[in-house]
Amino acid sequence: MIVSVLWGIMTGMGTIDRLKKQELETIEQCEEEPVPWTDVFGIGAYWTWILPIDPLFDDYDRVMGYASTQRLLREKNMSMI
Repeated sequence: MIVSVLWGIMTGMGTIDRLKKQELETIEQCEEEPVPWTDVFGIGAYWTWILPIDPLFDDYDRVMGYASTQRLLREKNMSMI
């Protein structure tokens, strides 16, 4: 399991993606980018990586893959000013 997670982070390709590419024999045509370590552990100090705390991200919406409603409303209100 740990090897699969590390493989996914280092290559940017998940287990399902890898299995599909192996089945279709297109593994050499990979265009995925590795996941930056700051997207996994956040932008805090290195010693915080081992602690069970919520990480801080420079762009939370990009890392999570969605935008929160609160942030969208805040930006809408700022544009009206």
